[in-house]
Amino acid sequence: MTPLQMSAQFAAYVWFRNQEGNADKSREEAHRFARTHWERFLPGAHEGFGRLLLRLAAEKDRRRRDRRRAEVVPA
Repeated sequence: MTPLQMSAQFAAYVWFRNQEGNADKSREEAHRFARTHWERFLPGAHEGFGRLLLRLAAEKDRRRRDRRRAEVVPA
């Protein structure tokens, strides 16, 4: 995923969640909307913000892997 696509998907997700009629809808529905409609949000997407989001996601994955390894290895 490119930084611009990540930024546009995040914008679509936030827009969906902030719509008044969507307050009772699930996070998965918001993710689905973002995955299918992200191109509409490209004009407002910022590449630097997308890079930040990708970096944060990579750090979260790294921490999750480290935690799993710590649970597997006996102390």
